[in-house]
Amino acid sequence: MNIDFNDKIIEITNTNIQTLHPKDTLKKAIELFKRTERNILPVTVSNQFKGVLINQKFYPGDHKNQFSITTSFGKVDISHHYVEDYMATEIKCIAAKSSILNAMEFFVRERQYFLPILHDKQFVGLVTPYDVFKYILLKQEK
Repeated sequence: MNIDFNDKIIEITNTNIQTLHPKDTLKKAIELFKRTERNILPVTVSNQFKGVLINQKFYPGDHKNQFSITTSFGKVDISHHYVEDYMATEIKCIAAKSSILNAMEFFVRERQYFLPILHDKQFVGLVTPYDVFKYILLKQEK
């Protein structure tokens, strides 16, 4: 068993992550959530990280291309709304040169279940606790 928690986080980062633009419609975001089976989609502009859109319960409306949310006023079509209206922007990130131990400490301290990885302010990918557990198990098997 040779687990080195000083290995760089970039070694376990999911780099094949599709992103959204703040001006994308929620219709596009909902379709991307379904296609990728992810609960979090990073929002970027020219590959600079701006925030995340977290999958919410959007319900198909009466028409095929509509999605609605239920408000105190009833169902509201949000298909044409923009990602920027629903995205979270106060997201903590770490640098690609950080260690896996830094990520583990982050998950415990911040209680955020995903961690955007940046290199020179550019979005590189995401790491989750699952990725850390997988790293530990794979290293333990060697």
